Amino acid sequence: MAIGKRVEGLRGRISQSDFAARLGVDRKTIGTWERGERLPDTKALLALWSEFDADPAWLLTGKGFAPTATDDERELLTLFRAASLSGKAAAIGALQGVAA
Repeated sequence: MAIGKRVEGLRGRISQSDFAARLGVDRKTIGTWERGERLPDTKALLALWSEFDADPAWLLTGKGFAPTATDDERELLTLFRAASLSGKAAAIGALQGVAA
């Protein structure tokens, strides 16, 4: 699998614009990565690791540690991070109620 496909898979259902915003890059940059026209630079690799738990070695070579979160889990994390403190508390309460 090429780097572009790994980036595209990591992005999942997140729009290129939202994905780019989380990484601090231009939306068009995401397209160049996904098409294999450019590689993420060091700053972007570190942002991908921080935001999406994507090991830079895995992104570049396909070897190493692939992210283990599912698309649904990444979407939940994205929504949780964007939520207000009261929204986060409500989400945690709701999930605790489901788990009980």
